[in-house]
Formats: sequence, structure tokens, C-alpha cells
Amino acid sequence: MTLCLCVSLSGIIYFNTFSLINYRNDFLPHLPCLTIRDGGIDCLMYLYKRILPFLGGNFVENGSLNLMRVDVLLREIGQIEEALLRAAQRNEVYTKLTKFLHRKGNEKE
Repeated sequence: MTLCLCVSLSGIIYFNTFSLINYRNDFLPHLPCLTIRDGGIDCLMYLYKRILPFLGGNFVENGSLNLMRVDVLLREIGQIEEALLRAAQRNEVYTKLTKFLHRKGNEKE
């Protein structure tokens, strides 16, 4: 695998625009493992920074989306999807437990 350090400001802006528009688009199926509450945007940015040197270019070039590069990103998400879903479930259980205990504490007062 060859490294390509082809980072440009426009490439980063295009990726952010592309990912945020598609992140929670009402017309496209969403990825349940990437929620805003559980750090989905941070996860996308981490993966983007990690795979960018290996892509051979940006996701959007000359106004066109390179679907092969998007496929690489989606495969990376797929590899960590189960871990993300488990972390989100733990976070949800912890939040519910904390709220329950807080309510119980207020009832005793």
C-alpha cells in the first residue's frame, strides 16, 4: 500500500460537507452505529484522518464523488460497527441508571 499525503483544504471541506449531509439525511438510511450523542462525528473524522493517506486522493475531486474511496470509508466503519454499538448501549444503560438513581435520591428528601 502506498502513502499519498494529498491533503488539501478543499478536500477536507468537501469531506465534512459530504459526511455531515449524509450523516443524518432523512432520505438515506442512517448508520445506527454513528450517532451524534455517542461521538459519531468524531469517529468519522478519526477514520478520515486514518485512511486519507491510503486513498490516493480526496473523496470529492473535480466536483464528483469517488465512490471507491467512499467504499473504503464504509468498510472501515463496518469493521468497528459492533464495538461502536456496544459502547452506545453501555452509555445508554449508564445514563438510564444514573437518572433512576438521581430520581430515587430526590424522592427520599
